[in-house]
Order: sequence, then structure tokens, then C-alpha cells
Amino acid sequence: MSEQQSGDPRDARSRGTGASRNGSHDGEARAAEAYDVVVIGGGPVGENAADYAIRGTDRTAALVEAELYGGECSYWACMPSKALLHPLDVVAEAEHLGGIERPVRVSPRELMARRDEWVSRYDDAGQEHWVRSAGITPVRGRGRLAGPRVVEVEGPDGSVRRLEAREAVIVATGSSPAVPEPYRGIAAWGSRDATGVREVPERLALVGGGVVACESARWLSALGSRVTMIVRGDALLGSAEPFAGEAVAESLREQGVTILFGAQARGAEREGADPDAGVGVPHGGPVTLELTGSDGDSSLTVDEVLVATGRRPALDDLGLDAVGLDARDLRGWTHPGGDSPLPEWLYLVGDASGEAPLTHWGKYRARQVGLAVAAAAAGTSARTGRSPKNSCRSAATRSGASAGSRWAVSR
Repeated sequence: MSEQQSGDPRDARSRGTGASRNGSHDGEARAAEAYDVVVIGGGPVGENAADYAIRGTDRTAALVEAELYGGECSYWACMPSKALLHPLDVVAEAEHLGGIERPVRVSPRELMARRDEWVSRYDDAGQEHWVRSAGITPVRGRGRLAGPRVVEVEGPDGSVRRLEAREAVIVATGSSPAVPEPYRGIAAWGSRDATGVREVPERLALVGGGVVACESARWLSALGSRVTMIVRGDALLGSAEPFAGEAVAESLREQGVTILFGAQARGAEREGADPDAGVGVPHGGPVTLELTGSDGDSSLTVDEVLVATGRRPALDDLGLDAVGLDARDLRGWTHPGGDSPLPEWLYLVGDASGEAPLTHWGKYRARQVGLAVAAAAAGTSARTGRSPKNSCRSAATRSGASAGSRWAVSR
């Protein structure tokens, strides 16, 4: 019996070959490829977890990614948003300095070109090179659990690879946008469209009042869009100190942004809604929103709607049912052990765990998880997985802290 066909993947120590059961590398039937660690999700969190789990050892790791290595942060969130915002800060500062000829202006074309440069023009070759240089095997495709320690990966061509983890499977799939009911049938923009904007809508309704909404309003307004923010609450940045939201609101208004507080949509209509139109371009014809709020009912017609109302762990279609788990029971859990519902071989980390959706926090927790897996594999006592308050579940999640809407998602 080959190592890939043994009953327990932990019995084998060599890297999986991907050969089929008859010895061929062709055909649909393939033997399972055995690795010590299989990580689903190739963003910064998954990269760190895989790296720390095998660093300095002969252990092996596979890093499964359905889109781009480097994840949301590198291409759709942290990096492009800051690339778009910094020139606006420079212009704002220049307007208050002597010795500079005015007007100082933003060039929409050059601003978007700067964004493209910072995201490597959406090419992850450099990120994949790092993955390989760390001794990690990149596996492109969408991964899902198919049983204890088993991950099936559907590749871009529809082929399926079966990966078995001798030590652990780590889920680092990040988060996905939470879209309120009134906006689900109109192919509204999400945060990727905001950072990846190609065609600037003349009139934009921006739903939400968190960090993503406020930052997006700023650069989309600078690019030439007439932005109307629809905020259900009575302030921006509701989780921050009141003065912060007040200062941001004042600044956005000075830039020409209209803010409707205490407002929400009770209906939305759009002709020719096209969710497959592409990132950052109009997803159909004009949108008419029926609004209700403290000032009564009204309607608003715009060329595009951007929904920035938070995110939720991306655990759909992950195969949790194949191992007897329900996503609703996993929020805040990262490690197995104690009262954790996670089996001894399964870890969640980053946005997928429901903890604070901040890249630096996700990377820190990924290093903890990676070290815990390494310690368990080595048979040492370092497998505590302790956060400052709890061995398996974060204090922030136990206290009911919301994931909110942050530019720090970690897929």
C-alpha cells in the first residue's frame, strides 16, 4: 500500500505526489496527496499559519487558494484603499501650505494607476513565489472539508484533488460582505468594486457609516462621483468616540458628500442588473431606492449603489457538515480542546473565526495557531492556544463585539 493510500494520513511523512491509483498522473481518479498541514485560504493569515506550522522542520504544508495569494488585504482592501487615500492626504496638506501654486488637484486617471501599481495589477506571481520559498506547496482551487483531515480542492478546470492532513487542517477563508435584504436583487457594488473602481459612477448611493463606507466616500468623491451616504444610525463610525464620527462627517461634507442619517431603504429597483459585469464598473442601469427615515419617505435615483454594511465569516460551502459541524457554533473559536466544538485536528483563524477583522490581529493569531500545530506535531506542551483571556475563544467575541466593517479582512 502506498503512503497516499494508507488508512491514516499521519502514517506517511513524504510530500504527496498527486499520482493516480494506477500510477498515472492523468485522469480524474487520483490518490490523496498527504501533507502534515493543509490550510484553506491563502491570504496573509493563511500564509502565516502555514509558515509557522512548518518553519525550521521537515514538515510539509499545502496552501489552498481559490483566487489570489495574498488575499483580500493585498488586492481588494488594505493595500488599494491606502494607495487611493494617501494622495488625497497630500493634496489636503498642500492646500494649507505656503509656497505652493494652487489649485492642487487629484488626477483620477493617475490615482487609479497608482492603485493598480500597489496591487501588482492583480497579479499574484510575487506572492506565490514567497509561498514556494517558504517551503509551502500552493494548491489553486476552492477547498472544502470532505471528512476528518481531508480537504477536496476543485481546480479552475473542474478537476478535483484530495488532500489529507497528517496533523491539522487550518481554515483561514476570511470573510464575505453582509448585504441587507433590500439590496440583494440589484447587483450592488461591494467593497471590491470600491477599491477596484474602473468607471466612476456620476451618482453613487453609499450604504453604511463604518470605516469602509467613510473611506470609500472620500476617494469616490475625489474621483468625481456625487456621493450620498445612507446611514441607519445617527452618526458615522458608531463604534468609535462620538467626536471621531463628527469630525469625519464634517470633512466629508466639505468634500461635497451628502449624509442621510437615520435612513434606510425599504425597496430598490434596477433594470438590467448584471452581477457579472465585472469589478468596478456599473452593474446595470440606474437604481431607484425607496427610503424611509426620520424625515419621512423619499426616493433616490443613482447610477450605482455601494453596500458597505459589514462582513461575516466566509464559511459557506466549506463542508462543515461533512465533519458534523455548524458554522453558527464556531464563532470565536480558533483552537480545539477544552469546551471548543472543534475536533482535535481542525483550527479556525482570522476573519473566518469571527474574531476582530483586522489583518494584524489575524496574522498574530495565525502565528499562535501555527505554533500550536507545530508543538502538537512535535509532541511538546506548547499547544495551549491561549489568548489573554481564554484558551480557545477570544474575549472580544465572548463579549459580543461586532466584526463590523474594517479595511483589514484577511482572506
